[in-house]
Amino acid sequence: CTIALHAFRDANHVQGKLLFESFYDEFLETLNFIENNHNFYWFVKPHPTSKKYGESGLVEGILKKKNIKNVIIIPENINTKTVLNISDKIVTPRGTIALEFAALGKKPIISAETYFSDYKFLIKANTKKEYFKLISDKNFPIVNKTNLKNYSKLILYLKKYKFLEKNIYNF
Repeated sequence: CTIALHAFRDANHVQGKLLFESFYDEFLETLNFIENNHNFYWFVKPHPTSKKYGESGLVEGILKKKNIKNVIIIPENINTKTVLNISDKIVTPRGTIALEFAALGKKPIISAETYFSDYKFLIKANTKKEYFKLISDKNFPIVNKTNLKNYSKLILYLKKYKFLEKNIYNF
């Protein structure tokens, strides 16, 4: 299972309601839950822009301090495509990685509102209780039907096109 993090300082409340106070709080509460749940190996992927926000080493420091045996950080040299292909479960507040995972035919779990949070190609937790139940569920991966897989690809394409057109992230 992979936890795909956001940069903790990056616009937590811009796109809509969060289950947790912030992306950082979600990460800490998720780790606290995982400490008592040894059903999976968890891989943590820091957000690529976390360095931009001065967060280099923050996730690594937290994981080293907590020393949870079934939680491993994904090295920087492992690309997102590899992570998506080998993961049975992706958990993210509202990251675009959820769209990428859905485009591969697997349902991601998200915990926050976003422009794609109401679509059926993902699973959105609406309460913390539901979130923790979903992340501990052994029935993964949940596979999307072809039409939902293609729908997620279309939304991903349109979003990436918008980013490129407006040069939002200086691509």
